[in-house]
Amino acid sequence: MNELLRWQELLDPKARRDMEQQLLRACARRKRMALCVVKTPRTQYAFWVPLTKDQKQSPAQALATARPWLLAAKVYPMTTARIDDDYVSQRNTPGKTTLAGKRIALIGCGTIGGYLAELLVKAGAGLDGGELLLVDHDILMPQNVGRHSLGLHYALKNKATSLKTELALGAPTANLRGLPVKVQEAGLGTLDLLIDATGEEGLSSQLTRRLSDSGKFVPSLTTWVEGPGVAVRALLRDSQDQGCIRCMCKAHGEQLFPVVQEAMPDELAGHGCESLYVPFPATVSIHAACLAADMVSDWLAGTPAPRLRTALTRRGFIKATEDTDVPRRENCPACS
Repeated sequence: MNELLRWQELLDPKARRDMEQQLLRACARRKRMALCVVKTPRTQYAFWVPLTKDQKQSPAQALATARPWLLAAKVYPMTTARIDDDYVSQRNTPGKTTLAGKRIALIGCGTIGGYLAELLVKAGAGLDGGELLLVDHDILMPQNVGRHSLGLHYALKNKATSLKTELALGAPTANLRGLPVKVQEAGLGTLDLLIDATGEEGLSSQLTRRLSDSGKFVPSLTTWVEGPGVAVRALLRDSQDQGCIRCMCKAHGEQLFPVVQEAMPDELAGHGCESLYVPFPATVSIHAACLAADMVSDWLAGTPAPRLRTALTRRGFIKATEDTDVPRRENCPACS
């Protein structure tokens, strides 16, 4: 211990005195060991040292004999790693703004929402006073496991609460809340961002109308899969001048921003007692989640354009609309 204190004195005499005083106080309190973590502007190191073993001494006696015993004590170095919220969320994107402190609602915890929720947490959602609301009234059916982030042990359980439980295992300090209700019944409160990952155009329009009627604008992001996994798309509406998902088509349904130049395949699967569904692999859902997460990151950085983005996920197709912004359509039934 004496050598370590001498080395510390060469670096910072005050730190050396503080360290020794703290260790002597621990001896006086008859502690069995002390753990020291030293943080410097460039690095940090840690060690532990065993203290006096004579538990019969009074505090005064222990302090009187502590210094020579302490200087001769053996030091055991330790490896340190930062795991505080700020560091974990910013380590991979130094200098960039994270979702820490933001209040976010993720509507839909299905095949896209499950992966997206994890990416949001890794980007700081729910940290530093923020909150991530996970909203979904549906349960995870066993056949859904093949392209969902949740495993079979969550089968027949609510998706929102199950996702909250799973995410909390890896991010115990994140403020997460699972709401096992329909979004129409959820009290979302004041939000910094609303994300719709349901893939249901009708519900997306309802959410836009609900936000418009609230009288207070809330930035929103919608992400979905096109056809049987041909492409994934995401639309950001970060101001009232920007168009919503209903603004992407004319009143009679004609698409103003087509996805691909070719005809969209019409593929369904399922038979017997299983209802029909649109087949596409889990990789497509992950593509959609990644596209949405990238757009959230750009929104935080103040570079939201282009606000409508498309990523092809199947070979043999040509993108029909380059990434662009969607102007608000006059008399749109959802956002006007």
